[in-house]
Parts: sequence; structure tokens; C-alpha cells
Amino acid sequence: MGRHTQEEISQIICADFQAISDFLAEKPLFVGGKPTRLDATACGYIGNFLLPRRYKGAIVDDLLGRSHLCQHYERMNQEFFSKQLFLLFPLSVICSKKPALAQIT
Repeated sequence: MGRHTQEEISQIICADFQAISDFLAEKPLFVGGKPTRLDATACGYIGNFLLPRRYKGAIVDDLLGRSHLCQHYERMNQEFFSKQLFLLFPLSVICSKKPALAQIT
């Protein structure tokens, strides 16, 4: 990543989230009826950008515009973490219905 500008890094990360979003589509989980490593990994990456609100800018705006990724993150937290921890960071408060940035090609 050191060879890229900050704007290029943002575009690469947004393109990654676009690919994750396309693969998840409207499914509750990425593959099958049980959470997989892919679900856990995606949950971790999404959470690192959204909680706590460390990052601002195009990446977070793009991610917040992908409500089904935010909903996937919430489902994984409800599935795997205690309600006490989950209630500290309810994404329903954080995620909005902002439109996703234009697809990066």
C-alpha cells in the first residue's frame, strides 16, 4: 500500500467492500445456513472501520451506504457476542441509509 496515495488506498478498500457486498447480496450469510470463517472475517473488517468511529471519509461513507453489510455485522454480533457488549455499539444507531458511492471500476 505504500506505493499508493491515500485516495488510491480508499478506492481499493471501497472496491473490496463492493466485492464483499456483491457476493453477500441479500443473503443472511455468505455461504450456507451457518456462519463461516468468511462471515467472521467480514464482520471483523466491517467492525474495525465502524466501531469505534476511528475512521472518517469515503471508506466509512461507502460502508455505511451498504445497509446489508451493516445488517450482516449486527447479525454476527448478536450470534457470537454477549448482549452487554453488543448494546455498547448498536449499529442501528451508526448505520444510515446513505447511498453507496458509485461503483469503482
